[in-house]
Amino acid sequence: MPKMSSTEVYKYIRSHGIKAPVVLISGYHQEQVISNISNDPNAYFVKKPFDIDDLLG
Repeated sequence: MPKMSSTEVYKYIRSHGIKAPVVLISGYHQEQVISNISNDPNAYFVKKPFDIDDLLG
């Protein structure tokens, strides 16, 4: 995203009380993203590039 990182989007969503499952897809800063979502059972991380079958499986 040009204006917000995946971590910023995640924090924004959760700060507004939205509990829906979130899938963060990024090619950068994998460790940072995972550490931010590690305690959230409704948040998932997929590293770019990925195969669509991996996402659906």
